[in-house]
Amino acid sequence: MRRLGCAVAIALAAAPALACDPSDLPIQYRQGALAIGLYPGSCGDSGPPPACLAGASGLVVEVTAPAKDGDDSEVILGRAATLSHYTGIRYWSDTRGRWRELVTEAYPLDSAEGGRSADSDLDPVALAAGRPAFAFLAENSPAGDIAYRMVARRPDPDRLELEAVNARPVRFLGITVFAPGDYAFHHRLTRRPDHSGWDYHGDLTVSGCGNPLFRDKAISFATRMAAIAGYLLGRNEENPPERVR
Repeated sequence: MRRLGCAVAIALAAAPALACDPSDLPIQYRQGALAIGLYPGSCGDSGPPPACLAGASGLVVEVTAPAKDGDDSEVILGRAATLSHYTGIRYWSDTRGRWRELVTEAYPLDSAEGGRSADSDLDPVALAAGRPAFAFLAENSPAGDIAYRMVARRPDPDRLELEAVNARPVRFLGITVFAPGDYAFHHRLTRRPDHSGWDYHGDLTVSGCGNPLFRDKAISFATRMAAIAGYLLGRNEENPPERVR
């Protein structure tokens, strides 16, 4: 996947409304140490931008940044498991021109279709061992309330991968807007070759070019992905994202 550089400054208030038109993309932003890219859904590993633009079928938001000094994959996985802290995550609302809470409620689930667990957080040890976990998040986002299936993988000691995808259909006004797996976060941490620290590369994939949430709310997905990445990295950015391209 493309690596975006580590700094991007953008004024979201000036960002265009994104219709389902590949010519609108890509768009790049910066928010402090976070580099943010907004691409058609066929981008990523599939090829360079011209090939992506020819076959857009959804939306990809990519975020790259260095981890903070002293933070390693275990620290970041621990933040992912601490659902009780999610209500402190803030995102920049370009619609309202102010910071808002991203998550209003978060708790573990017994299973994909199960009820609320007695615990307040996920077990980071079980998550690190590769056991699937389930979490409910009530989000101030186009997707709304979501039950996530979370799985961590460690291909080798220098890499950590964490995936969080919607485990149930997501409905809006009685209409299914996301089938299971259509709304997916992928977080990757890689230790630098000189062992001086870790680098983060994450993406949010939103499937379905005909999806009205994709058509009308693309910028909203970008700001929320940046907020999630910032939380995992312990980076509380004070300034809104700024558009760079």
